[in-house]
Amino acid sequence: AYRRQRQMCIRDRLDVAPIRGRKLLNLDSEAEGVFTVSCAGGSMAACTLPVVRAPFGGALLRIRVAGLTGGHSGAEIHKGRANASILLGRLLRAMAAETELRLVSADGGLKDNAIPAAAEAVVAVADGQRARTAAERMAACFQTEYSRSDPALTVTAEEGAAAAWLPMDAASTERAVCLLTCAPNGVQAMSQDI
Repeated sequence: AYRRQRQMCIRDRLDVAPIRGRKLLNLDSEAEGVFTVSCAGGSMAACTLPVVRAPFGGALLRIRVAGLTGGHSGAEIHKGRANASILLGRLLRAMAAETELRLVSADGGLKDNAIPAAAEAVVAVADGQRARTAAERMAACFQTEYSRSDPALTVTAEEGAAAAWLPMDAASTERAVCLLTCAPNGVQAMSQDI
């Protein structure tokens, strides 16, 4: 509370209108009273992905990736931790390779500066058993791949999910899954001098 009050007082008294610049010098160290000269280089992008929804006969499944370590995108990004949203995309792609799949909804991550620790989707699939088998195979791959950084990682595929909307059509599903798997994630470049 003290820190928040102090920030509000500074913000209210500091007129930043005349400040102009093309470079940022970040003095944030995550510790009160300590300044570190660096820049983690955060960026936000708002992406609108147009989708077409159409009826699709099939089993509804709720797919969930959970139990990841997560962490702050500046303080833990170099540790190679799994991103639940990216894993969800990989999982959906593997399931779609085994059976027809239509995405109903996807949700993951809670903050724009955190590594997502959980993500879930509702999908309609032509063959529920083949989809669940693909999910089990990917779960084993993920658990091997992230055994050190995310030892509590789990993947579930449960039948009987409720759908609030119609599923996306095949093309919209493919675009959404591509977005989940292809979004830049993790350290993009590192200084070899430091």
